[in-house]
Amino acid sequence: MGLLSGEIFAHDMVQVSVAVPYIDNLLSNMESRFSDGVVKLLVSSSVFNPASLPSEEKRIEYGKEEIKALAQFYGSEATVSYEGKDHTSPPLLDKDSFIGEWQVFKRALKQETESFMEKNKLTKMPTLSEVHMESTGAYTGIFPETFKLLNIILVLPVRTASIDRSSSYKKLIKPVYVTV
Repeated sequence: MGLLSGEIFAHDMVQVSVAVPYIDNLLSNMESRFSDGVVKLLVSSSVFNPASLPSEEKRIEYGKEEIKALAQFYGSEATVSYEGKDHTSPPLLDKDSFIGEWQVFKRALKQETESFMEKNKLTKMPTLSEVHMESTGAYTGIFPETFKLLNIILVLPVRTASIDRSSSYKKLIKPVYVTV
């Protein structure tokens, strides 16, 4: 007869009593780790993806809001409470210099990417880390604030599609078990 007739078997009860709290805890941990602020920073970091760079005429406005968000976060002091004391760290980069470098850096990134592809006979767009490793020496003096941020971005944990899918499945998984 099963669940359709209203009978709940022992294994179904175990699923409900174990799975629902586990899923709730997992989703809660994921939501706290990937808060809106963290997600905004990760998305803003995508402006450095060589594949995202638009054509010359669209490049002027490209990334302005994202760069402002990154400059605000990494160009401000951070205060963290630890063991009852507040600890303040200095800004990781100079906001104004970073924002000023961005307009010129976009052009340099596009040129460097095209040069990298031609030199290495690539048919697909290289990743930022490939272009970054190749061009670091040539541009660090010209774009010091940008390269500080690139070094930070390249070591940040990557947000994966499986996490996005897991979050979207929350609405599909939870109601099934809750209604049992």
